[in-house]
Amino acid sequence: VAKALTDRPALKMTVTGAADPVAEREAFQQATIESRLVADARRESLSAGVAPAAPASSASGASGVAAAGAPPVELPEAEHTRLLTRLYKDTDIPDKPRNALGFAKAIPPAEMEALLKPRMPVNDDAMRELALQRGLAVRDALVAKGLTSDRLFLAAPTLRAAAGDTTPWTPRVQLSLTTR
Repeated sequence: VAKALTDRPALKMTVTGAADPVAEREAFQQATIESRLVADARRESLSAGVAPAAPASSASGASGVAAAGAPPVELPEAEHTRLLTRLYKDTDIPDKPRNALGFAKAIPPAEMEALLKPRMPVNDDAMRELALQRGLAVRDALVAKGLTSDRLFLAAPTLRAAAGDTTPWTPRVQLSLTTR
C-alpha cells in the first residue's frame, strides 16, 4: 500500500479503525486484566527504585489495550500468578468462592481470570478507543514506510452493529483512497 501511494502522489488515504463490541468482548477483557497486571508490576518496580523490565514479545498477543504498535509485555509465570491473586483479592466480586470461615478461597489462576473478566468494563467508548488505536497503528506504519502524514487522514472509528450480522469478525482497518 505504501509503495502504491508513493508511486501515485495525487492519491490520499483515509484510515478508519473498526471494532466489534460483541465479538471482541472476551479478548478485550483478558487484555484489560493483563494490562492491569503489567501496570501493577511496573508500579512495584518503580516503588522499589528499580527500572521496569523492557517489554518482551508475547506469544499470545494482547488485543489492543496496550498502545498500538507497542509489543505486549510477558510477565514471568510466578509474578503473573502473584499479581493476579492480588487483583482477584482486591476486586469486589459478589460470588467469590469462600472457605468455611468465610474468607476468599485460593483458586487456580484460570478460575480467578474467569471471575475477574465480567468485572472488566467493556463499553462503546473503550471499543472506539480500540478501533482508534488500530487506525493509528496502520497510519503510523504507513508513515514509517516513508509516506508523508499530510496524505494520510484518520477517520472516526466505527463499531460493528450487533444486529443480524453473522459473518465472522476479524479485527480490521478500512483504507479509502481519494484524489487531491
